[in-house]
Amino acid sequence: CVVCKEPAHGYNFGALVCLPCKSFYIRCSKEDVIYSKCRGQCDITGENRIRCQYCRYQQCLKVGMKPQKPERYMFAFDESLCMVCGDLSNGIHFGVGTCEGCKKFFRRCLLESSKLICVNERRCKINPKTRNRCRLCRYLKCLQVGMSKSGESNC
Repeated sequence: CVVCKEPAHGYNFGALVCLPCKSFYIRCSKEDVIYSKCRGQCDITGENRIRCQYCRYQQCLKVGMKPQKPERYMFAFDESLCMVCGDLSNGIHFGVGTCEGCKKFFRRCLLESSKLICVNERRCKINPKTRNRCRLCRYLKCLQVGMSKSGESNC
């Protein structure tokens, strides 16, 4: 990967990148400006790529990744979006195509016995940027799209 120096997955947005950097770049295309707290001096590697979003995004641009609106993003034949949050899916988990984050979230919810609450009357939007704000709405969305402990989709 020309961004973090890890093994690359494919040529995306004009550069040879790994899946985490590709997913990161897609999220950055949807979000507002990322501000720097470090003066842009971070060295981006596979081990530290999540520490500084500003420097990682600057590295994406430096290596030639071209900004695109998400509506114009063309998926390869084997790619799809997470049915829960809309991030890049990396496979079928609990019966539904989800990203790694939603897979792990759902697994934790199955194991935890704590009560989930929503302060927004169960009207929270679940997307890659907001998915960690309301655990109840995210869990309900998991169930709504058909995730189940048995792994058999109910849709």
